[in-house]
Amino acid sequence: MDWMSGVEVNPDSHQESIAGLGAVLGGRRGYDAVAERHPGKAGEQPYGGAWRGPVFVLTHHPEDARAVVRLPRHRAGPVGPRPRR
Repeated sequence: MDWMSGVEVNPDSHQESIAGLGAVLGGRRGYDAVAERHPGKAGEQPYGGAWRGPVFVLTHHPEDARAVVRLPRHRAGPVGPRPRR
């Protein structure tokens, strides 16, 4: 979340937001950028390391991803058309 540097946030609301997270979903480009700057620690970087938990990376190219745990499709959920509203 380097892009948020310089943004003034009430420290209490920041901690409340972190405490309410169950997981972080990020994009592949952002994950790769963090992995290059912090080798071996990309999953520890959300919120400057203040949060620990699962990090899911959305990618169309999992075959060349760095060390990851791949979820079988049946655990990742069905793939299909988006539900109508």
